[in-house]
Amino acid sequence: MSGQKWKHSRLRGCVMEATEIARYGAGSNPTGENSNPHEIRPSAGTAGSTGSPGESPLPRAQQVELAELLDTVHAHLKRYVYVVHEKDYVTLTLYILHTWLVNESNTTPRLLIHSPVPGSGKTTLLEHLEKLCLKPVRLSNAASPAALTRLLLAGTRTLLLDEADRTLDPRREGIGDLFAVINTGYKSGGCRLTIEPDGKGGWHELELPTYAPVVIAGNTPHLPDDTRERCISVLLLKDTQGRIEESDWEFVEAPTLDLRERIEQAVEHLREPIQRFRPELPTNCTNRNKERWLPLMQVAALAGSEWGERAWTAIVADLEHKEREREELAATVKPAVQLVLDLYEIYGDEHEFLGTQDLIERLQRHNPELWRNGNAKYPTPLNPQRMGQMLWRNYQISADSSRRPRGYFRAQFEQAWESNGLTPRGNRQNRQNRLEPDKDKAETPIGSEQQGVAKPVPLLCQVCGQLMSEATRREGTHPNCDPHLTKGNYA
Repeated sequence: MSGQKWKHSRLRGCVMEATEIARYGAGSNPTGENSNPHEIRPSAGTAGSTGSPGESPLPRAQQVELAELLDTVHAHLKRYVYVVHEKDYVTLTLYILHTWLVNESNTTPRLLIHSPVPGSGKTTLLEHLEKLCLKPVRLSNAASPAALTRLLLAGTRTLLLDEADRTLDPRREGIGDLFAVINTGYKSGGCRLTIEPDGKGGWHELELPTYAPVVIAGNTPHLPDDTRERCISVLLLKDTQGRIEESDWEFVEAPTLDLRERIEQAVEHLREPIQRFRPELPTNCTNRNKERWLPLMQVAALAGSEWGERAWTAIVADLEHKEREREELAATVKPAVQLVLDLYEIYGDEHEFLGTQDLIERLQRHNPELWRNGNAKYPTPLNPQRMGQMLWRNYQISADSSRRPRGYFRAQFEQAWESNGLTPRGNRQNRQNRLEPDKDKAETPIGSEQQGVAKPVPLLCQVCGQLMSEATRREGTHPNCDPHLTKGNYA
């Protein structure tokens, strides 16, 4: 949809402020028009089967019935749960209905419920989701991947993972396998391959399903990027003004279970139409974003234009948040990236080789805030061990031991510099191929002590001009390079 068409569309509600979104719940018409809020209104520029959020394939009576159910769930959540952004009530409402229709979708987003402080109502929200979602199972500790997948073998469940800041700690042993289950279960057909005894003394392969709705709750849990990309976030803070009621389950459980029964009955009429319904999404909601939001927009748009507009508003706000998050991450350079950027400035044009300790001292002078003073993550100054770990884990660069003391050649960092948009200093083919001893710190190559002369050790192959390993540097060329050729005519 073009920007001009969007301007004149009923879907212009996506730019409304949160206060206007709040009025939707009261039944007001966001367009200001004197019309039925459930009236089917096609969006400008709509053609073919793409449709818009208002073009539901359901009969009007069923649209109204579904919209009223969504309104009831929405009001229930606002009564007992406090979220920072009003749009998140829309997200939670649609997600609850989606869990009942997950097998009619190709993807199921992960719902991330987080807060920077404890006591913000995450557990309360999980309790309400536990009453309203499809076959929920609440896990206060991180179950093993095998346990989760065997749980799903008996049928689709909604997995509620609590205390994620502890149970999904990336430092926990074997946590990678659990994240693999969460990530592969994002798409229909996801599975985990395992083997089990066949009863005959042998083994046979078994594919265990991983596809399931997942809710992750915690105090700002540290999730891998690929898991976070699959999440829709809901932010909670403490309700200090008494905006919500206490969830006293002695009195709340009965009406909540009645609402669950209404949901279970309503979704039976939606299974067939939702499979062939592809409502319109914002033009920039593509790829992974489309996979996250399409299942929720399908539910919203089936209920008519008003709920379609609410979902559209939530999507636009989420995409803006994701874009700001990407910008902040881009502005916050990871230490391993900052390390090679600083090394680029330190090596300059004058150094081909620097010893490890010399590099540490130069880095601490060059960027004392990060490498000498430390930070929250690394409170101690940079040392050779940590620098070596950062370079190896991120770039597979290791200290060269062919010289004493050990250190790093400038050529080892060229690919890392190029990957970060830096042009390697000088020209590889025109650069001097043999290392000259540093005038300030004469470093003697291994084996030259017997002769009493510091013979320079070749760094680059004299034939192909590429970096050589420690084992081949004494020969001056790679074993497979023809020594009769020169760099000028080497193919």
